[in-house]
Amino acid sequence: PPTQAWGIEYFSIELDRKTDKGDYFRIVAGEDNVTLNITWYDKQNNQKIDEVSAITLKNKGDWFEYNGTGATFPHKYESIRGAAHFEADKPILVFQYSYSANYDGAAAFDPFMIVLPSIEQYTNSALSTTPLSYGNSEFRENFLRIIAKGDPSDFDNNQKLMNSFKFNNTPFNIQFNEFLYSRIPNSDYYWISIQLKNAGSFMIESETAFSANIYGFANFDSYGWPASPNAKKLREIDPESSVTLNSNNYSLDVELLSANPAKSDRLRLKITNEEASALRVYVTSLDGKVVLDMMNEIVGNNQDYEFDISELKSGIYFINATSHSSQSQIKLVIER
Repeated sequence: PPTQAWGIEYFSIELDRKTDKGDYFRIVAGEDNVTLNITWYDKQNNQKIDEVSAITLKNKGDWFEYNGTGATFPHKYESIRGAAHFEADKPILVFQYSYSANYDGAAAFDPFMIVLPSIEQYTNSALSTTPLSYGNSEFRENFLRIIAKGDPSDFDNNQKLMNSFKFNNTPFNIQFNEFLYSRIPNSDYYWISIQLKNAGSFMIESETAFSANIYGFANFDSYGWPASPNAKKLREIDPESSVTLNSNNYSLDVELLSANPAKSDRLRLKITNEEASALRVYVTSLDGKVVLDMMNEIVGNNQDYEFDISELKSGIYFINATSHSSQSQIKLVIER
């Protein structure tokens, strides 16, 4: 992702390698003089395992790696494992790597890299896919890892947020009650790991912000990638000096005033844009394709708009609004 999309706070969950020796991480500085702290906790009992603090990355592009010790199984080395929390005072990018099979002696493991999203890039919907399963053993074990923002101070609201998740339109709470109780210590975030038994595309939706990664193993082979990639612009960068010019997060909100599901050819929206900048409003299908451009003009404060959506067929869509430094998205269901 571009440096303008890098955040300052990240979470990770250890890959399902069964050996509990952890994963390899690299953290890259997006600006000069970055201070970094990392803390990680046991997934089972939530006890703090270790931390590294006040790591200084002097120059933009410098990186910190943990754990740099090369090892061949059997060994007693351990890297960052369990649930990890990465915090910095300036933008960073965090990479999570799978060790090779030699690290823990299991033939089903191989190196791969996932670019983690910062909490500023968490989203409310994601569409992704597993690889195609082929042969006798190729990628028949695929894992979906979700980290979501909850509300530990209010049990009822937290239950509502965690139970709002849907996987291919099936509520998570039917099968995955542990999501509600797998909190990352000292945070508002919860996690769940789901093993996907069938190859294919999948849709995740929720009422709370989340990130998702998908990865899998075969015979000395593996893969991993973000299932919810997002690159919202978080700051303005001067291309000559690479100095942050504006780090304000303006509020951009789109409220649906019409019925949802929509049966009419007219759609009413209330748009609030604190930035008072050029705003594009458009509709995308589930696969991310733009199917209708509705507006591209200067919008500020609170204004109501009405749009013609007669050309859209029955189905699930997303209304997207993007300004100079903010974005918003809401789900729209059309029933003709």
